[in-house]
Amino acid sequence: MEQRIDNLMKAATERIERKRSLENEMCGQINSMTERDRDVMRQMLRKKETHHLRLTRRKMNIDQFTTVKQLGKVLYSTRLAGLLF
Repeated sequence: MEQRIDNLMKAATERIERKRSLENEMCGQINSMTERDRDVMRQMLRKKETHHLRLTRRKMNIDQFTTVKQLGKVLYSTRLAGLLF
């Protein structure tokens, strides 16, 4: 449980740092970017972050893998080596 909380806090700080980095980059280009361009870039960052968060919460199933090699067969299941799409 403690490790999960630590990972969540680390991910939140990384998101804040990415936003801060984008803002700093946009401040450096203050003459060449309009306010509308900045809003578009902020919106793109939010969409990417949201998409990433949704992917991390998504449950994995066998259909997301490609079977590479069968490692062995036991009484009730088969051990497979696979690659995630």
